[in-house]
Amino acid sequence: MKEFEAIGYPLDQYQDEPADVQFPKEIFVSFAVCSKECGNTEFIVDGSTQVCEYCGKNMFRTEVRKYRLVE
Repeated sequence: MKEFEAIGYPLDQYQDEPADVQFPKEIFVSFAVCSKECGNTEFIVDGSTQVCEYCGKNMFRTEVRKYRLVE
């Protein structure tokens, strides 16, 4: 299996944070599972990747719930 190494950038190479960051009022979050061989499980926000961070294969979304922002 190919080994993954997370390498960051120097701080000045990251994008500046926009002045008007707005969180959505509601989002869908899925519970996802990977293969029996890998064993990884995680929560995935709808629209984000479902690629397993450990083995690199697609995870399967088993349940989905809607979450609402509380101010």
